[in-house]
Amino acid sequence: MEVLNNAPDILHFSGRGNTGVLCFEDKNGNSAIVSATAIEGLVKLSNSVDCLVLNACYSGSVAQKVKPHVRAVIGCSVSIGDDAAISFSKAFYRAISHGNPYKRAFELALNELQLNGFEDDAKIYTFLDGGK
Repeated sequence: MEVLNNAPDILHFSGRGNTGVLCFEDKNGNSAIVSATAIEGLVKLSNSVDCLVLNACYSGSVAQKVKPHVRAVIGCSVSIGDDAAISFSKAFYRAISHGNPYKRAFELALNELQLNGFEDDAKIYTFLDGGK
């Protein structure tokens, strides 16, 4: 289990989702639907994950489920375009690398979307303060 082997502070999922589930792809290209409960279990059992980034369509319900087990979680309320998702990720991690806390990095990433013509996509992302 890579989360336990690598002990990341931030766990990032980028891909496809639907209400209450995420879709993962293995190295052979096979897809697997993973429930919010399974994602919650993974994060809950991890000693390291502090922030969960769900850069996936309809991932808001998964974010809500995981919220008590992390300091911060980011999700998307509806479908998000690939270009906007990539732009958000780049800006978020650039802000993190400059020492910004999760909330400010999130706000800077939203601003980056707005500055680059993704104004509507900026409204899709949600930031939840966690219970950790």
